[in-house]
Amino acid sequence: MSKIGEGLVVPGKRTNGDDNVVVFISLIFIIAGVMGWLFPSLSWHMKHGWAMDGNSGPSDNYIFFSRFGAVIVLGWGIYMLITGDLGKLSS
Repeated sequence: MSKIGEGLVVPGKRTNGDDNVVVFISLIFIIAGVMGWLFPSLSWHMKHGWAMDGNSGPSDNYIFFSRFGAVIVLGWGIYMLITGDLGKLSS
């Protein structure tokens, strides 16, 4: 079981390649979570918006669940960064 803060990169501390992969993947999750929270309708516009005519947009439920998913992704990214554990992503 890893301890809290064990996965964090400390300046001057040598890390192996696995630690760098954990940090990289966790940062991708964190960036995706922040982008999903700030721009919840972006995915709707990329998937459906280009095919619509007129003034249409995502529903309020779509925006709510997009932000809810973004919070989960952000939380998972922070968890990976703090613990250094990829969970089911690691082999």
